[in-house]
Amino acid sequence: MSGPRMLNKGTGGFSLLEIMIAIAFFAIAIISLMGAYSHGIFADLYLDRGAIAVNLAQERLEGLKRGNYASIAVGTVTENPVIGFRLFRRRTRVTEAAANPNSRYKTVAITVSWLMKGIWQNYNLTTYIANY
Repeated sequence: MSGPRMLNKGTGGFSLLEIMIAIAFFAIAIISLMGAYSHGIFADLYLDRGAIAVNLAQERLEGLKRGNYASIAVGTVTENPVIGFRLFRRRTRVTEAAANPNSRYKTVAITVSWLMKGIWQNYNLTTYIANY
C-alpha cells in the first residue's frame, strides 16, 4: 500500500519570479502595441485631414483662376473657419510679383491649417497667375 505522493521540489509549476517576469514581459508588449495602434489611428486621421486641406487649397485657387486677372485683388483673406469645414481655416494672400506696377503676374499663397493633437498643422500652396 502506498501513502500520499509528494512532489519533488522543482519538478512542476512556475516560481513567483518566473510569473512576475512573464507578467512584465506581456505588459510591455501590450503597451507597445497600444502605442503603435494609436499612432496608426492618428496617422490615418492626419492623412485624411491632409487630403481635405489639399482639396480646400485647390478649390480656392480654382476659384481665383475662374475670374479675370483684374478681379484678383491684392491682399490677404482669412476664412476662420472654412464654410462647411469647421476644423479648418484658410488664408489666401495675393501679392504683386514685383515692385513694378506693370508686372504681368501675381503671386498667390494659400495656407490651410487644422488643429491636431494640440498642434496646428499647415498645408501651403503657392502659385503664380499671369496676365496674358
